[in-house]
Amino acid sequence: MAYKEDRNVFVGSLLGSIKGIKLEKKNGVWSSITKNLRKVDRLGSSQAVTAMSWGDEEQKEILIGLADQTVKVYDTEYSGFGSTFKADVGEGKICGVSRFQEGAVIAVQSGHIKIMAHETDGILEIGGPMEKMKHSSLSNNIVATGGKEKELQLWDLEEKKCIFTAKNVRHDYLELRVPVWVSDIDFLPNSNKVAICSKYGHVRIYDPKGHQRRPVFDFHIPEQVLTACSVSASGDKIVVGSGTGHMTAVDTRGKGCLHHQYKGSVGSIREIVCHPTESLIFSVGLDRHLKVHSLESPKLLFKEYLNTKLNCVLVRNELFYKHPKEKAAVDSDCEIIELSDNEENLSSVTHEKRALNKLFEDMESVIDVHKAKKTKRKRV
Repeated sequence: MAYKEDRNVFVGSLLGSIKGIKLEKKNGVWSSITKNLRKVDRLGSSQAVTAMSWGDEEQKEILIGLADQTVKVYDTEYSGFGSTFKADVGEGKICGVSRFQEGAVIAVQSGHIKIMAHETDGILEIGGPMEKMKHSSLSNNIVATGGKEKELQLWDLEEKKCIFTAKNVRHDYLELRVPVWVSDIDFLPNSNKVAICSKYGHVRIYDPKGHQRRPVFDFHIPEQVLTACSVSASGDKIVVGSGTGHMTAVDTRGKGCLHHQYKGSVGSIREIVCHPTESLIFSVGLDRHLKVHSLESPKLLFKEYLNTKLNCVLVRNELFYKHPKEKAAVDSDCEIIELSDNEENLSSVTHEKRALNKLFEDMESVIDVHKAKKTKRKRV
């Protein structure tokens, strides 16, 4: 498990640099160690990192999609790049890459999805321009896509067909069509529901298993171009980021409301990750900073300058790895004492008496002195 101790956060930039960061938190103080994983002399705009995802459940491999449709595989266990392959399909940058059947599925901006697997192989033409492709964590054969004037769609990679197409909301109060521009997609944890954000400020949730194709949740943030979104581990909050550096948590319970507004960003936010076990939010953007916020409060916990404009971020599920020896040491310090029913009742009664005595001892004594009022008689 040495690879889990080495780096727990990975970021990719628009210049093509890839950095591994070891975040630590001791006694409430955050610290980091950053390492470049790619040689600087090979960087350029054509090598921009446009998509990143884990290649296996153990999170040993990272799939990295570049602007020239190249996919690189980085092995975190051996700290080196492995295989490299190209999509060579359609036009534009890679807007989504993930592992599928020991192969890969790659989406490009022109609306082409290339399936490179042993059992399933081929190309899906869904039309562009595509902004995002996201792989379902619940069903390995399902991916979600969306883009400019392209409603959310769910595709079955094994059957190579569309299984769900979202329907636009009703016309506005002026009876005008509401424009569509899906900019980011995320699946709700342990659910088939899909959350999206749009560049017109919409935050929506769709239920493919429901009876309607329109969103089951629709919230609008006016005058904000939303560029990134991520669903919290509880599934009741969606954290969205805008092109002007605003990051907000939207509470999806009921009709929805703004939960928190997180400060610290001064440039366009490109990707947000809500950690699945810790109550933390990781975000990167064009201000060249990696930021860590608390989900339950607008407090900025950690911020680090990383020299280049950041576009992607990837975080391990086990953020703060504990060595088995440390876990054993913690367990050995704990002593388990079993009490019988009578002993438990006796100890609880004794504890209550001590608490009451302590309460009365801490109380201040109050002496109430009433002075008799003298009444004067008036002379007639």
